[in-house]
Amino acid sequence: MAARQKVQYADTGFMRPVGETFDGEKSLPYVFDSILRLYRDENGRFMAVNLKDRSNKLPHGHFEVSYEVIERRLGRDALLREAVPVRSVTTSQLEQLHAAIAASGMGPEVLCRRLAAYDAERLEDLTEGNAQLILDKLAVATVDGSALATTNEEES
Repeated sequence: MAARQKVQYADTGFMRPVGETFDGEKSLPYVFDSILRLYRDENGRFMAVNLKDRSNKLPHGHFEVSYEVIERRLGRDALLREAVPVRSVTTSQLEQLHAAIAASGMGPEVLCRRLAAYDAERLEDLTEGNAQLILDKLAVATVDGSALATTNEEES
């Protein structure tokens, strides 16, 4: 997918530019595993800067980009596989998660660590399947009387 670049303005003040962002829905960057900003350098070479890469296979920072570079790094099979739609967390699941987390007393730091196990930074970044897994774990923990607010690496 390609997205145009646009100026990002500060939330405070009037039309004060603070950087650049993608022209699209605000949660767009959370949907993708890799985000590259493409440009041409002063010598006319096609370049990319790696803004996000969950695969940890792409070069960090700026690099000369071509299909061959991407194929070598990610693998031919990964590039040729069929796209599989992933359903995002539902509104109902978000409501249930917020309620269960509040009831558990789980702190923000523990929540961040637990979300990281699902490759998410926020509850809104979860897939529908992962959200259901977490809800199921929270339900079992509530029934068992487990301490939800503690860290338990086996649960992740």
